[in-house]
Amino acid sequence: MMKRLVSSFAIALLFAASAYADVVFEIEQKDLNPESTGQIKGKVKGNDLRMDMYENGGKLDGSMIYRGASKEMIMIDHDDKSFVIL
Repeated sequence: MMKRLVSSFAIALLFAASAYADVVFEIEQKDLNPESTGQIKGKVKGNDLRMDMYENGGKLDGSMIYRGASKEMIMIDHDDKSFVIL
């Protein structure tokens, strides 16, 4: 029963995150040499943009957040647990 409740809550959160964004998009990238695939998942809300980059196997590699109001870009490296504000 608890697993079902947690699963339902997780699915509801996913729908809520998508409902919050004005535009949600996905880009799939394939390289032939060396063979690899990557994916970018993005969300746009008003003047703000967030893009999450995934490596082979779906591992979250990095994120980029643009805040339109302050005109700043935040680049996040999840492996290093670091970020840079431009």
